[in-house]
Amino acid sequence: MRSYSVNKNKLKIGLVFDDTLDSNDGVQQYVKSLGGWLIEQGHEVRFLVGETKNAGPFQPFVHSLSRNITIRGNQNKMFLPFFSRKSAIKKVLDEESFDVLHVMMPTNPFMGSRVIKCAGSTPVVGTFHMVGGTWFVNLGARILRIIQRRTLRRIDLLLSVSHAAQSFEKKYFRLKSEVSPNMVQMDKFTAGESREFMRGEKATITFLGRLVERKGAIHLLQAVRLLHQDRKLEGVRINICGDGELRSELEQFVQDHQLHDNVIFHGFISEEDKPDFLASSDLTVYPATGGEAFGIVLIEAMSTGASVVLGGDNSGYRSVLGGREELLFDPYNAKALADRIESFLNSPAKAKSAIKWQLAEVKQYDVNEVGIDMVKRYRKLIKQLETTRV
Repeated sequence: MRSYSVNKNKLKIGLVFDDTLDSNDGVQQYVKSLGGWLIEQGHEVRFLVGETKNAGPFQPFVHSLSRNITIRGNQNKMFLPFFSRKSAIKKVLDEESFDVLHVMMPTNPFMGSRVIKCAGSTPVVGTFHMVGGTWFVNLGARILRIIQRRTLRRIDLLLSVSHAAQSFEKKYFRLKSEVSPNMVQMDKFTAGESREFMRGEKATITFLGRLVERKGAIHLLQAVRLLHQDRKLEGVRINICGDGELRSELEQFVQDHQLHDNVIFHGFISEEDKPDFLASSDLTVYPATGGEAFGIVLIEAMSTGASVVLGGDNSGYRSVLGGREELLFDPYNAKALADRIESFLNSPAKAKSAIKWQLAEVKQYDVNEVGIDMVKRYRKLIKQLETTRV
């Protein structure tokens, strides 16, 4: 019988994620934020992940358990594991002897599911990060449930990052979970070069994200075009921060509609530079059209306390901004978005009220709040299983 560390002050935790940690997309940020916080608290953390070559300061703690292949799904590009060996997984688990495994879900049958199958008596926590998208993605979820039904029953505690993810999990995987939200390191973003709303020489609107269809940068530019036509862009700067396959198309749109005096493409923005870009903005606009389980980008911008954060009205973003309806918009309605932007730029009092609400709301997503709660969940689960498995 395994001896758990319920009475130890610190835990040894394996964070399991099928994808690479080389990028900083939504789930990667969750894994890195939680892992980094746990390490700062003195816990021992290992990252059991897909092919990863540059995870920054986390690289010494990485077990890269597979080779990756690139696929597209849910309007997104993912690196999924292939050729992971069961023997290599068992060796890592035996050598590390984790107190708990925390698995990002849904898992891939070729890696994450194999880790769960090899977990033995180690407690397993699963956090669901997915919402519905196209019919193809929804069908894939149903098929995955059938393939993994035994593996899913092995998970001891199921969590979801939002009510949207929880609903998807229940509908397509027939699982019940508790909501434990995504997180952000707030002090990282409050340390940005912030300023008071509209105090600069120019009003600044910022989009920060990948330049792919799902993230919707084109919808912001269409609203900007309407403002330009109505001569309402004087003294307004629009920052497009990020890179991706649609960049040349977006740059052509700016040239075709004579928006080059207002719109600046900054390309890829590092994690180090991100806080300053967000903190120097008056409006931060995320016109994502769907496929969002939560909205880490929203809570990052909200953490600065500097800008009004507007989000496309999808289920994931609504889980963050739903308490303030004027912060949500239909990304396909350029006129409505243009009007929303204009209303905030023309009413500093309205903007400051929204910022005050956002800054109060975002505190629940601080890694210090979510992390403490997660460790409590780990300890409670370990204690419960120690009792039942004696």
